[in-house]
Amino acid sequence: MAPGMMIVKNNPNVLHWSLENGYEEGKIQNEYPRRTSNTGLGTGLYVFSNIHVDHLEYICRDTGLGVKVFLTMPYLNDFQVTIKPKLTTTSNALRKYKPSQRQCFFSSERRLRFFKLYTGGNCEVECLANFTRIMCNCVRFSMPRDNATNICGPASIKCYVSAADKLYQNDNHAKSFREHCNCMPACTSIEYNTDVSSVPYQLDILQTSYNQTCVNVSIFYGNHQVETLKRTEAYSFNDFLAICGGLLGLFLGISLLSIMELVYYFTIRLFFIFCGFL
Repeated sequence: MAPGMMIVKNNPNVLHWSLENGYEEGKIQNEYPRRTSNTGLGTGLYVFSNIHVDHLEYICRDTGLGVKVFLTMPYLNDFQVTIKPKLTTTSNALRKYKPSQRQCFFSSERRLRFFKLYTGGNCEVECLANFTRIMCNCVRFSMPRDNATNICGPASIKCYVSAADKLYQNDNHAKSFREHCNCMPACTSIEYNTDVSSVPYQLDILQTSYNQTCVNVSIFYGNHQVETLKRTEAYSFNDFLAICGGLLGLFLGISLLSIMELVYYFTIRLFFIFCGFL
């Protein structure tokens, strides 16, 4: 493992918690990830930063100056970020189906090389890193890697940008590589929707006497409820039998007694007729 990845390895692993089962009952002291005590602005995460005006970069691509806060993939502007989780689960009855049929992986069915937890997003990141290593013989510094993989230098910028674009094009080689990655969603996943609102500050608070700009970011859960979606069977085998029986009874007037009579007339009765008993 590369030295830069040792930080991830040395972090606490999940304890008394799993994505599919949540927190274990009775384990409320040493669980990891930590629980939040409540919802609302007063119990969130606060980040307060002073930035010297001389450290602002004037040649950035975006217009204006300031700070970007990254939560997963999208970037957000300042101030208050309200988090609204959405949990997607899958019925245990779907475990008997193949992953290709239910279009998701349970945690016991798929492992990743660089991530402790399988998600569709983690799989996509690992797939892109592997594709970039094949195309450029190196990976970006932000990509997961092993100790034998080089980090791309400035001369490889064009290559790894081109590799990222090519992976999602209709090129035959890239399409085959994506299919080999097989990055289907996890059967249990959490999506964090966010609402961002800005809070006006007075200019005398933003500009200190030391020519610094103050940035205050608050991140918190919006409410106690979690929106939940669940994958289940549209029709089980019992449902199929019930529907077939209902349709036959509706259109043909067939009942269980009628079926038994048909079986009797074409089996037992024919046997007795051929044997001369009737």
